[in-house]
Amino acid sequence: MIPFLLSALLFSCIEDNYRDIRIDDSTRWEPYLALPVGAGTVGVNDFFRQYIQPDSFPSDTTRVFFNDSLYRLAQTTVLTEYRLDFSIEEYIDSSRYIQKGLVFFRVTNQYPTAARLQLYLYRNQQEVIDSVFPQPQPIEAGRTRKDSIVDAPSVQLLKVNLSRKQINRLFVADGVLLHGRIFLENEALGKVYLFPNKGIDVEVFLRVQLSLKKEDLWEE
Repeated sequence: MIPFLLSALLFSCIEDNYRDIRIDDSTRWEPYLALPVGAGTVGVNDFFRQYIQPDSFPSDTTRVFFNDSLYRLAQTTVLTEYRLDFSIEEYIDSSRYIQKGLVFFRVTNQYPTAARLQLYLYRNQQEVIDSVFPQPQPIEAGRTRKDSIVDAPSVQLLKVNLSRKQINRLFVADGVLLHGRIFLENEALGKVYLFPNKGIDVEVFLRVQLSLKKEDLWEE
């Protein structure tokens, strides 16, 4: 039984004033569903809030302006994480109904630097059980004006087909973990400006093709 689909079907029938619905025993229904996973923003804010400038630096340093304050850094990247709580069982109660699965990952980068992002399935808040993409995905830097400040963010839509193993693991996962590596330098720019109200916006949704028979929808 798929409660979400069944309720939608019954509601549709009531609205259309159908008095009798019959489905042939040999009929197989293969609809597509788009399921929202979640959305959020990752950024470097916490890094700079907690940053303590050391007394000395190695010869090579990165110069970054954050909220108009200059920081001299001995590193070129910042690691960041974001969790999206998601339960596919709110929509479908078994992986056997899913014939195909496709993850869409929309990224809007408001930083003048590039990034690399990966999605993981996790459970129990800590245990990573699978990665969604074969490897971290490169994210392009936003387009900047002459003053090196972004005036047009980069927008990318990434997608990947889920294997049967990954589809099965959706039903034991508590959500999706977004892991990011944000670069702090851009060789094309003389200065890098970052702001607390800017970041990398992400949106994740799932598209599945179901395979259903009459007995999957109706209890005898």
